[in-house]
Amino acid sequence: MAEKRKDSKGRVLQKGEHQRADGTYHYTWLDAVKKRHYVYAKTLPELREKEQELSAGMDIKALQNVMGHSDASITMNVYNHSSFERTEKEVQRIDNVINF
Repeated sequence: MAEKRKDSKGRVLQKGEHQRADGTYHYTWLDAVKKRHYVYAKTLPELREKEQELSAGMDIKALQNVMGHSDASITMNVYNHSSFERTEKEVQRIDNVINF
């Protein structure tokens, strides 16, 4: 089995994520017409935040087509990161429904 790619701090890089020689990061993907796109960031957390912003609120099948993924499960694994704030907001929403 192939080893997972890691950055200089030992963090596992996801598909499309790369660390550049100067220590910054970029994310690359091909859209539905195979045009390559890039997003750049100084840190890996900042890059992942930008990835999340790109996909926020977008229908998962639409995002799959835009990113050129062969399967929606790939899209879900790459873009369905949950931040603490989003998790807390969902817990509050569920609590409001239960305790109406």
